[in-house]
Amino acid sequence: MNNINTVLYAGNPLGPANISANTKDVYDSNFNTILLGLFHIGRGPGEKNPPHQQIGDIVFNNPDDPVDRGVIVISGEELKPAARTWPQQLKQLLKTTSGKGNVSRIGCSVGGGGGVEDYQTIWKYFVRNGSISDDTALFKNFKALKDNFGFIDFIDFDCEEFELKDYPAYSWTQTLTAFGNMLKDIGFSITFCPYKKKQIPKWMDVLKSLYASKEEPTVLWMNLQCYDGGEGNEPADWAKAVNDMKRGIDGASFIVPGLWCCNTDKPECGSVPTAVQTQFGSWKTDKEKPVALRGGFIWNYEDILANQNSTACDPEYTYPKPALAYHNAIMNALS
Repeated sequence: MNNINTVLYAGNPLGPANISANTKDVYDSNFNTILLGLFHIGRGPGEKNPPHQQIGDIVFNNPDDPVDRGVIVISGEELKPAARTWPQQLKQLLKTTSGKGNVSRIGCSVGGGGGVEDYQTIWKYFVRNGSISDDTALFKNFKALKDNFGFIDFIDFDCEEFELKDYPAYSWTQTLTAFGNMLKDIGFSITFCPYKKKQIPKWMDVLKSLYASKEEPTVLWMNLQCYDGGEGNEPADWAKAVNDMKRGIDGASFIVPGLWCCNTDKPECGSVPTAVQTQFGSWKTDKEKPVALRGGFIWNYEDILANQNSTACDPEYTYPKPALAYHNAIMNALS
């Protein structure tokens, strides 16, 4: 990453039903990486499982919502009708296709918080002897995702499932390694989205495993959550852990920390653009642990659109807060 990597996590506003209304705003935002989220793995019929999904389906947003059940994107190796026009719509976000904006990469984020069971589902149904076979529904559906969305070049691991729950012997580190190797075989690269500082050693174990099992680099960077459950994370600590692996990875450019924009769900965890710029500048110039960051992300586009005129996170900040303002805040701090 020679340039500053500005990453925007985007949910329903860039989903099949809403993307056309927000395409121009994404151009105008100047973000160069879009991360679509959140994607989930179909759990199939069952007592607590969505009855309309099959095991291994690829679902975009809200699989457990009784009203808005999200969009099944891929099922049975096929692009489903609700997402039929989505590939072409998403492709129009790319500067190389549209000639507009700065978007050069699009990825998909799998997982999230709030009780999702995506990685536990992968473990239960698909991981056998440390790997995922190419004859499984999961492999075939992600292969179909790649075939239909060829411009999507990486999958983001937003794994926040660290407890066993109903899945005996569940190991999230083995699951991520197996899932990562499967994705690499299909042609995807990977990013991580960790947030708990105490999980640094295990995330490094996954990183080592993925690099050890493939000749070429597998993981592009880490989107480090520095808000809510990740509040207090120091990018320098994660960068040091990466450097200490001695795999030839530059930890400073590998760590891409992120902040939550102004929001009303948890305003105490949100940041207005000036606060974003201050925080990124602080990480870069900290007297004790400076880190030469080369990127940053904002969570999330849906909240940006809903809170452009909100003062929930800072009553004194009365300026508009469009996506461009957050992009500029990262750039001003890191350039």
